[in-house]
Amino acid sequence: MDKQIPGLEEKLNNLINTFLKKIDCGELDVFMGDEWAYYNNTKEISYVLWDHSYFDIGFMNYVKKHYKCPTVSIFTLSLMHEVGHYLTIDNLNLVKLYKAHLKKKKIEKITANNIETAIKLQTYYCNLYDEKIATTKAIELIKKHYKTVLMFEYLLAELLKENAGVLVQR
Repeated sequence: MDKQIPGLEEKLNNLINTFLKKIDCGELDVFMGDEWAYYNNTKEISYVLWDHSYFDIGFMNYVKKHYKCPTVSIFTLSLMHEVGHYLTIDNLNLVKLYKAHLKKKKIEKITANNIETAIKLQTYYCNLYDEKIATTKAIELIKKHYKTVLMFEYLLAELLKENAGVLVQR
């Protein structure tokens, strides 16, 4: 769906990659995909401009309830969460990581076409071993690089505003 936005993907990728370099994560690369994800084997982050709003709201509410996080957009929070996976994955307990992976697979099956169930399981998902560690690392990064994060958010908003006509036409 997002792939239909001509020219915007390359601009977003460049903006995000420049931001990642500024926070000392320049070895990561990004691409616009179908979901938010970190791919350890390629050191890539897949991002989306539009996600399921119930997940966005649930994730933001979870962060507000459990962390003292400076105000950022859901896009930036999600990006930093994936960066958190990148920064922590090599130090995780493999048994706990595998168990979390199995739980995620069960959650995906249960929530595949059931938004109400997905909403109910969000806090459970956010508290899974690797997810909680990635979010904690994300908050640490946001705090550490807050001025850079704010500049990134400003540039992101400007880029999206410049392409508003393209976004509305999709």
